[in-house]
Amino acid sequence: PPPPSSPPPPLPPPLPSLPPHRPFCFASQRSLDPMPAPSSLDPVQQRIEEARNPVARQILRDATDFIAAARKAQPNAGEVLLPPPERPQSSDAAPPPPPFVPATAFEGRRDDYVFKSGGDGLGYYRDT
Repeated sequence: PPPPSSPPPPLPPPLPSLPPHRPFCFASQRSLDPMPAPSSLDPVQQRIEEARNPVARQILRDATDFIAAARKAQPNAGEVLLPPPERPQSSDAAPPPPPFVPATAFEGRRDDYVFKSGGDGLGYYRDT
């Protein structure tokens, strides 16, 4: 019989809460002022502020490097082949002519039709 297993070791105590992260500028060795709230900036100004933030720039560089490495490792991994989109029928286009138009007697010549007695009865059939 297998020896009895010992209970798992106790979990370590939780970490103390950390103060909020503030970006640090190494050039001047001082903490940067936090960016203004996104709602107070127009979209262009917000992108400029994000570009000035060294932490955001580093995160963007890391993400770009990660994506490039993933694409190099598996070049076709993210591609999905979709069927071509269906073209909507315009309301101006006439519906296709019916393959058979019933008639009890010959009513005159019709373009692209022949008058005969066929599988659907007497009438005009599309000339194929």
